[in-house]
Amino acid sequence: MFRRVATAVAALSLATAGFALAPAAQAGTSGTEKAWTPPSCQGHRANTAVWVTCKGRGSASQVRMIYECRVLGQVVQHTTEWKSLGARGTRTISAECTFEAVSATGDYQRPLT
Repeated sequence: MFRRVATAVAALSLATAGFALAPAAQAGTSGTEKAWTPPSCQGHRANTAVWVTCKGRGSASQVRMIYECRVLGQVVQHTTEWKSLGARGTRTISAECTFEAVSATGDYQRPLT
């Protein structure tokens, strides 16, 4: 409790002295660089079809699907290639399994620059 009060008092003291931090600096990024926000991805399966739908949440990203198919009793994992996703865009990636679809999940990364 004392530590929280001391931290709040120190922050108020710095703010009144003109040392207020910019929101980007508080987040651990530089003032000119915006923090990257990952997309939200939802995986689906039905019989032999697998697909994932990813939606941008303010930052451009690259997305791919990692999916599993059952072949003769064994589960085999597959991965699609990376696809671009706009900051506010939606991308659906789909594939077909030969026998049975087991699962599909979205994977994402910051765009390569």
